[in-house]
Amino acid sequence: MNNVRKTPVSILSNDEQIISSDYLANESLVKLNFAPSKSVNLLASPDCLDDLFIGHLITEGYLNSNSCLNPKQVRTERDKNGTICVSYTESLELSRDTSSEKPVSTSCGACNNDSLELLISSLPLVDIRKNNLSLDLLNQGFASMKLSQNGFKTTGGMHCTGLLKISGEFLIAREDIGRHNAVDKLIEDIQPEAVLLLGDTNSCLSVIPAKRRKIPTFHMEAGNRCFDMRVPEEINRRIVD
Repeated sequence: MNNVRKTPVSILSNDEQIISSDYLANESLVKLNFAPSKSVNLLASPDCLDDLFIGHLITEGYLNSNSCLNPKQVRTERDKNGTICVSYTESLELSRDTSSEKPVSTSCGACNNDSLELLISSLPLVDIRKNNLSLDLLNQGFASMKLSQNGFKTTGGMHCTGLLKISGEFLIAREDIGRHNAVDKLIEDIQPEAVLLLGDTNSCLSVIPAKRRKIPTFHMEAGNRCFDMRVPEEINRRIVD
């Protein structure tokens, strides 16, 4: 399925109405069905949905990080309303209860937790001391990722996650209209040695799928700690710490 769609637009230029076309990010309603009474509705880009399905289950804690699911057994189809329905051909052994009635509409790993403390306590500690990264290497990685953002180049409206080897080789990029969807797609496709987070916005919640998989995390431009939990950025910093 295509991440980009062409659509007609009406442009007013010099008091003249012109009919033209533009490219927009393809935003689709995706329904993940992973238990008889449990499903999740996400707004996502409609590619690599097998990786999104498996990645979301691990991110939300329904599967253990060492779970091995076959992407070829992930089934994708559209229902009569146009919703993309994704399921697994076999029954899944889930590692946590799915009886919660909370609606989940994002893939950040925080949706099924009742408090920040419960979320933090459920994430494993990861030792990062054995990994030494060069800032020059990271800057080169960002430049390579920028060149791989074909969806963003076309539409100006897609998030991207990239995978960079410790040696400096850029391997792969995944784009999606949802930043956490992009992370799930990439981490599930290739298990990275480490994850780099930039800043203290909600993109920092990418640390959750990484920590579920016991992947070391590096945090750049993390911001000064204010110890005021009324500040959204402080909550994000606390989760990363």
